Amino acid sequence: AVGLTTWLDGGDNPGPGPTPTPVISSTPNGPTPTPPPAPPPSSSGATTSTADAGYAEETRDFGVSAKSTLESAVANPTPLQIPAGRRVTTGEVQRIMAADPDTVLIDVLDNPHSVTIRGAKFIPGIGSGGDTNDAIQAATVRTLATASGNDRTRKLIFFCMGARCWESYNAVLRAAAAGYSNIYWYRGGLASWQEAGLPMGETPAAIR
Repeated sequence: AVGLTTWLDGGDNPGPGPTPTPVISSTPNGPTPTPPPAPPPSSSGATTSTADAGYAEETRDFGVSAKSTLESAVANPTPLQIPAGRRVTTGEVQRIMAADPDTVLIDVLDNPHSVTIRGAKFIPGIGSGGDTNDAIQAATVRTLATASGNDRTRKLIFFCMGARCWESYNAVLRAAAAGYSNIYWYRGGLASWQEAGLPMGETPAAIR
């Protein structure tokens, strides 16, 4: 079966892979990464922490500079750093979740997809480009209030397709503008989580 990482960049080949062809028509913010087919269920369901091995390009440096503005062309390689919140790896996500079970994982991949990280909430759209004074920002404020239980100090971890998807980067910047203080960018996202062999689940109904 073809996994998320195969879809993303032809496996763990360090060289540039072919650009995936989106199956969803593009939006004004540019094409979003195409979600993968559903993977087979995890046989073990193990939740033990993985080593920080850099799954699916999550620690790869593409030579892209961090910026404090939102990116509209979201289906492109991302920076290693982010000016708000903190970038985290797969292993760090697991440790944060284990230390604080109230942490909220938030899937912001806009294209429809049937599977996500087990237990994550789904808020499509808030990773779009634009600016933090637009209508999407108003929706971000509303949906994050629901996801966080109106607690702006709650730990929130944002993710999308992987290291070649800007939607989670944008969502972190929008969350910071909305006043959230404990926010994390899981750059590796769905691709890294699956490559690490960690549990996936059905994508829940979107928070609108």
